[in-house]
Amino acid sequence: MKPRYILILIFILIFTSCLIAFFIVGFPGQTDSVHDGDIVYNMIKVRNSIQDFYNKEKKLPQDIWEINRYTNNNRNYMIDYEIVNNFNYKLCAKFKTNDAYQAELKNFSHEKGYQCFSFSINTSSLPDKNNKI
Repeated sequence: MKPRYILILIFILIFTSCLIAFFIVGFPGQTDSVHDGDIVYNMIKVRNSIQDFYNKEKKLPQDIWEINRYTNNNRNYMIDYEIVNNFNYKLCAKFKTNDAYQAELKNFSHEKGYQCFSFSINTSSLPDKNNKI
C-alpha cells in the first residue's frame, strides 16, 4: 500500500472513533443538560423525602444529610438545603445550562448558574389529630 492510502485509512479510523465516542459519552452540550436534569430529578426526590420526613417526624430535617440517612440516597451532594422557617425551605443547586423543563416540571425552570427554589410543607397531608383511625 502506498503511504498516502495508509494516512487516509488512519484518518478515517480516528474520525470514526471520535464519532463513536461522542455517541457513547454524549456531546459536550448534551452532558450539561443531562447533569441539570439529574439535579432536577434529585430535587424532586429530596422535596418528596422532606415531606415524608416531616409527616413522620413533625419537623423539617436539620440538614440534607439527615435526608440522605433517611432515604439512603447519596446523590444529593449537588443540592444545598436551607430551612427558612418551620414550614418552608429552599433547595439550591448550580446549573450548567439555561433550561425550562416540561410543563409538569415548570417549578424547576432555571437559568445557568446557582439558583434556589422555595418550597412549603404540605400540612394538609398530615393526619388530623382529632381523627383517630
